[in-house]
Amino acid sequence: MSATSAASAAPLATAPDRSTSPALLLAGFLLTLAAVFAVAWSVGHGAGPVNPRMHPAPGSGPGPTGGGSGAGGMHGMAGM
Repeated sequence: MSATSAASAAPLATAPDRSTSPALLLAGFLLTLAAVFAVAWSVGHGAGPVNPRMHPAPGSGPGPTGGGSGAGGMHGMAGM
């Protein structure tokens, strides 16, 4: 094979097409954003809560015990 025929057989590198519509670019961005959100959500869901007391099991953990001012542990805030 000669050098000329090898050069003509090789695919030519072309400049990227810059005529992509803005709507298509926006759709691609939103699709990528949704995919990143889905991956982050699934990793966070698999890891569980940062603090297990954030979501206690029903009937366990601290809860309303009756009495008190109803200020939720914020001392001095009962009158507000």
